[in-house]
Order: sequence, then structure tokens, then C-alpha cells
Amino acid sequence: MRHGETDWNRDGIIQGHSDTPLNDRGVQTARSLARRLSSRTISAAYSSDLIRAAETARITVEGRPVPTETYKDLREFSYGEWEGLTLQEAMLLGPGVFDRRLDLGKGDFAAPGGETTAQLVGRVRRFYARAIERHDPDEDLL
Repeated sequence: MRHGETDWNRDGIIQGHSDTPLNDRGVQTARSLARRLSSRTISAAYSSDLIRAAETARITVEGRPVPTETYKDLREFSYGEWEGLTLQEAMLLGPGVFDRRLDLGKGDFAAPGGETTAQLVGRVRRFYARAIERHDPDEDLL
């Protein structure tokens, strides 16, 4: 699942590893998800260590005996120097620079100071390998 909305999401600002909190709509979305999942048995809730993800997970399992853990490996894509910019501002960085973001899926392009898709995939795979060892295949994880 994805974290609830932040002001930066609402305003079209690139977040990446920037630690932005949920806004009121994000909190309400997490509460709505909690109601929808209330009949499910969830064994554990994992999220990135960024406040928007950790708060979404915490709210989603609030009042239930579900352990929550945060991991840096679950952070979303790092956009480096593009973080804090709007999409429009990032497009003004220079001819074709922002357009190279389309190459992110190829695994070898990174925004200045950011990470490649291959790096993102590598760290998420590390987390999944650890989670698989800790849980049975029929357990529901968040």
C-alpha cells in the first residue's frame, strides 16, 4: 500500500526521501483503510522510516495487537536534488535533464544526488528476503 497524502503530494512537490508528514486527508485515508482491513488478520505492519509511511501503517493497525516496524530499505525512490521541487521546477533544470527521468525504469539513470532504479530494487529486495524468512506464506502483512 502507499502512504496517505501529504501537503507535498497535494501540491505536486517531489518528495522521495524528504520526510513530510501526512496531512488531514492522508490521516483520513489511513483511517478508512483501517476500517476496510478490520476483518483481516494482519501479522505485522512494515513501512519505511519516513513519517508519512510510518504514520499510515500505525493508523491502519491502531488498536490491534499488530507489531509495526520501520525500515530504511522501504523508502520510496530517492530523487536527490529534485526533492522539494515541483515537477515544473524540475523541468526547468535544463534541456532534456528532467526528461531523462523516463530512463529511470532502465535502472542506470539517477537524478543528481539520487538513486537509480537498480539501487531501489536492490534495497527493497533485501527487505523482502528478510520478511520472507520471518513469516509463513499464508500470513497477511501490511
